[in-house]
Amino acid sequence: VGGVPDVMSDAAWMVACEKDSLTRALAALLQNESLRDMWRTRAKSRADAWPDAPLIAQIYAQVYSAFSPAKVSN
Repeated sequence: VGGVPDVMSDAAWMVACEKDSLTRALAALLQNESLRDMWRTRAKSRADAWPDAPLIAQIYAQVYSAFSPAKVSN
């Protein structure tokens, strides 16, 4: 799905968009606690490495303000 593998790195289990693949992946997670723990740990670690929403909003505001019409016309 787009850039999901690039963003998630090893913190996401990419499963083909088909019924059998999804069924096998979900069954594996339901039946294997250590597999669930591994994915939970990876996902939490990846999420903790990202900036929080206010910081992301601040960064976007800085980028957009750099290209505002007032600055472009000067």
